[in-house]
Amino acid sequence: MDTNLSITKSFEQSISSKALDLSVDTAEVVLDSFMDDGILKEIPIVKYAVSAYKIIDDLKGRYFIRKLREFIVSFNSNLATQEEVEQRKAKILSKNRDSELAYITILIDRYLDFKKPDVLAKIYLAYLDNKISWDEFCTYSEIIDKLLLNDLSYLISNPKVITQNNIVPPELLRLSAVGFMNGFQNNSPFESDGRGGISIFGDSFDRVNNKEKVYEITDFGRKFVEILS
Repeated sequence: MDTNLSITKSFEQSISSKALDLSVDTAEVVLDSFMDDGILKEIPIVKYAVSAYKIIDDLKGRYFIRKLREFIVSFNSNLATQEEVEQRKAKILSKNRDSELAYITILIDRYLDFKKPDVLAKIYLAYLDNKISWDEFCTYSEIIDKLLLNDLSYLISNPKVITQNNIVPPELLRLSAVGFMNGFQNNSPFESDGRGGISIFGDSFDRVNNKEKVYEITDFGRKFVEILS
């Protein structure tokens, strides 16, 4: 690979419909041989990162490569034809994306979980498809770092949650803290009667006494779920 290639061009050359061999465990690959023996020759962005960021052959370096590979595999998912490949490449080359991709590699290095780069790739694709702004991408990417993967699964499965007696699952607390869920507690026994008025029902006082609180997914959280689905 031409070492003078920009990160944008290296990333563009990594876009392919060819399935990568995920049986190769990059955590077990010695970087010196990795650069020469073609194990990941089909991913120029990885070779670029190793060279440009002077990644050393240690545990952290190897696991960074594995996470970067997960990102590009997810980014390349659903590319079935060469036409689709060229369309995605054109989006990357539509402007200089060096700063964007440098930011993404920093995030990938920071993420502890191997599956988070997969989520990040989906968010980046949403940005490239003009479904979200760059500011929204940055916000979502930072939130991915703060949450656990279990939190994301919980969000997808539980768009509305009712708690009682201030017993709140930790996933719900974390999702509320980042703005994906919003909680509301009605301490009044009066409720909507469904006809434009209010009334007190048989279980209204039970709801108040049990300190019932309703958590619902926010528009911000719903957009995130739609991107991942």
